Amino acid sequence: MDFSNKDTQSIELRGERRQLTALFYDIVDSTTLLHQLDPEDFQLLQNVIHTNASRIISRYGGIIDQMRGDGGVAYFGLPLPDEDAAESAILAALEIIERGRISGEAADDHIEIRIRAGIATGLVIVDQNTESRYDFVGLTPALAERIQAIAAPNTVAVSDPTYRLTRGIFQFQPLGEAELKGFNQPQTLWRPLQQRPLADRFSKLRRPYGRFVGREGDLKAICGCWSHAQKGQGQVVELVGDAGIGKSRLTLELRRILGEEEAKVHIFQCQPRGNSRPLHPFVDALRPKTVRRGANGNEVTSCDASEAATLDRLVADCSPDTRQVLTFLLGEGRLDGAGAAQLSGISHQQFVEMAMAAVLEVLTGWCRKRSQIFIIEDLHW
Repeated sequence: MDFSNKDTQSIELRGERRQLTALFYDIVDSTTLLHQLDPEDFQLLQNVIHTNASRIISRYGGIIDQMRGDGGVAYFGLPLPDEDAAESAILAALEIIERGRISGEAADDHIEIRIRAGIATGLVIVDQNTESRYDFVGLTPALAERIQAIAAPNTVAVSDPTYRLTRGIFQFQPLGEAELKGFNQPQTLWRPLQQRPLADRFSKLRRPYGRFVGREGDLKAICGCWSHAQKGQGQVVELVGDAGIGKSRLTLELRRILGEEEAKVHIFQCQPRGNSRPLHPFVDALRPKTVRRGANGNEVTSCDASEAATLDRLVADCSPDTRQVLTFLLGEGRLDGAGAAQLSGISHQQFVEMAMAAVLEVLTGWCRKRSQIFIIEDLHW
């Protein structure tokens, strides 16, 4: 369709087509909270929620567009395209909800804070008007906002394109079709519940069901290394090659041949967005991702790793120093009491050495109990 005419010939069209994931979140029933709190206390509560949300969104690689009043808006897939944008948005939304719950419980009056989030993925025109500000043309932001408006408290609702990009990563509950204002067709919505186990990038982004052809020699060599490892001779295998030649598929076939009965497999997935987090493949593999019910009966997905029982199980035979370091790493810097005082008195280099020693203690402890295979995916990151 040609919209040009002599009056618009001088207008410069800017921007580029980009697939983005938009995240909208909102504090539910803020008016009720205003009745319970002094206005200054409510403002402080808002600031705490937005500050936590800002840190979470930034950690998952999102760009914060605005935060004001009861909610905020963020985009994933900027300034560079990111194939993990939809996954990052969902993880951020789940953690924002959980952080809100924790903030309410920590308040003097034990306030129930409920947050809801809507996420949508689609094509938009992106124009960067300043160093940190963007203009967007497309339906994706509007769709995410509409989805957020009808999401249940303490839940995340996502569009069908977002679901299709992440269905190998999360377990979803279908929410059916919804009539949304401004959209002619009903929109199919989904609710992410929790991450699937062993969600390495290869398994979650591809469907590796085709025949395994032409790599039998490589597989036989790796199986030979495994035989030596079972005899107490530890082995290291490095798979190097261009993207897409079948490195991850080779490790998948090894796991299929051995099975859980013969070998316990741990996958440590390196992430491009996680480079600022120390030991993030190890930390992410340990962090429990569970679904529990809040005080209001709604399911709340916890991405926090403070569950003492889980940590006890993971480090049952480890030293007290290792437990303290892992508590610190799993809590991403949050440690209370004597543990915080002890760690605050050491240098950066000392903590690095303690962290590496703690990781090795956990891994060697597992190996004493049975044969283990540690797979580090995307080590170049």
